[in-house]
Amino acid sequence: MITGNMVVVNGPEGKVKELGPVMKETLQRVAMFWHRRMLARHFEPGAAARYGMAPRKKMTLIKKARIHHHQNPLTFTGDSRRMLLRRATVGGTRHTARLRMRGPRYWHMYRKDYRQPEKAMEVLRVTPDEKRRLDKVADKLATRGLEKARGDVKTVRI
Repeated sequence: MITGNMVVVNGPEGKVKELGPVMKETLQRVAMFWHRRMLARHFEPGAAARYGMAPRKKMTLIKKARIHHHQNPLTFTGDSRRMLLRRATVGGTRHTARLRMRGPRYWHMYRKDYRQPEKAMEVLRVTPDEKRRLDKVADKLATRGLEKARGDVKTVRI
């Protein structure tokens, strides 16, 4: 989950109606930016360390290397990667954006007492560098949208 605050300075005075649609579009476009540009990095070698993923069992890693000849995280056959990267729909409000992706059902169907990693949550992790990049994209999109809606606008990220 990504959270942040934005303050609008010299915004659309008296026109709060203009701010809502701009923020909704901004958040939705940031969510799609994450899906198109950053999600694929979760499946690359080295992503387990980068995103702090839980260690996998030794036999699982051996079997993955022997059968599929790779050690990429979050995927065994590659189906989960293809499913998540294929298509996403975005919706939301002016306060939040919701990105819906189709993933394997088995990611949610496991017993917690077997100490299996929460794969669905590992996919959603964001590094501090990625968060800064998403903040810049959001700032740029919001500024551009508000300028279109009203004219001279300046946003300050807090």
